[in-house]
Amino acid sequence: MTDKDKKSIVKLVSNGKNTYKDLYTTFPHINNWQVLGFYERISPDDVIKIDRKQPYNEAITYKPVDDDTFHLTNAGLDILDKMNMEELILQKQDESIKWAKYAVVVGTISAVATIISILIAA
Repeated sequence: MTDKDKKSIVKLVSNGKNTYKDLYTTFPHINNWQVLGFYERISPDDVIKIDRKQPYNEAITYKPVDDDTFHLTNAGLDILDKMNMEELILQKQDESIKWAKYAVVVGTISAVATIISILIAA
């Protein structure tokens, strides 16, 4: 699974779209083996885990149903925190650019006013 897919899944689950149907609708290429990986923490990179309390050996024969729900793992929560921080940084960056443009306009007006005052005084 790519980092882009992981981020999309984290965003989907964190926004309340946490059922197998939601997951499969958004990611039709996901297969049952990938979903089965969400039963037991096979890898620390897994971003979601299914909410079913079922031993892994029983999960192998289990077929996911539309209303199976998932939650974020610690790795998923870490990705969510990073995405939220990136969004906050972009918002602050946009705000900084806005204030910089405002400062340029005010500085220009101040310079023009100074020049006009010098010309009038002369």
